[in-house]
Amino acid sequence: MNTSTLKPRFSSMKRKMPKHFTLIELLVVIAIIAILAAMLLPALNQARKQAKTAECTSNKKNAAICFANYSNDYNEYFIPESMYTPEEYKTGSHNGIALAEYMTWHETAYIFGMSSTKVNGYNTFNKMFSCPLLSEVETKILRTSNDGVVNSYGITMRLTGSLIDSNYPMHKINQIKYPEKRILVGEMRASDKTWKLAYPQWFDKNRHLNKIHVLSISLSVVTWAYTGDAALNVMIGKTDQ
Repeated sequence: MNTSTLKPRFSSMKRKMPKHFTLIELLVVIAIIAILAAMLLPALNQARKQAKTAECTSNKKNAAICFANYSNDYNEYFIPESMYTPEEYKTGSHNGIALAEYMTWHETAYIFGMSSTKVNGYNTFNKMFSCPLLSEVETKILRTSNDGVVNSYGITMRLTGSLIDSNYPMHKINQIKYPEKRILVGEMRASDKTWKLAYPQWFDKNRHLNKIHVLSISLSVVTWAYTGDAALNVMIGKTDQ
């Protein structure tokens, strides 16, 4: 038997034998993947926050359209922070809003935050009036203590005025000094459970990374660095400059 003819065949079979990774090689690959993931994760989180900030900006711009349309129809006045409840809204439920007979007045922003649908017994919040950066913890706080309403935006009642409280008279847009530096709609802390931006401690400075992300009286969305409550007092109309 000529064994010389078998050598190429054995050689070919040897070349086709699969090569397995060693344990060290697998560990090196896993380590590289872990390092790359650790490097990319902050960038992905930052991109996600930027996308949510852009959505929040869009929400506030939509709110600006509401204020502009109201102002055009009502002699340049702002939408009031609070007003008397119309008689037809004191009975039954209207578009998911159950004001009930005892409620003779309501906060306008509260109505904005209501929705016509419910999930697990809670009113689903109108995303137009909630910041996408609202955390799960904040959402739970609001849903369990605010009649199921989740609304992270607040109206500066000292600047818009109220039809209920005579201490806060109604204002026209052109009556506000330095409108580009004054806040019309800002971020509220969930723990305060209110829709009135009347005091600086009610304003959330952390949601936008120590930035003041607001709709100004001039109806433009702006971002400022937080420089202290004294400056914020001016921005919300608590003190003048």
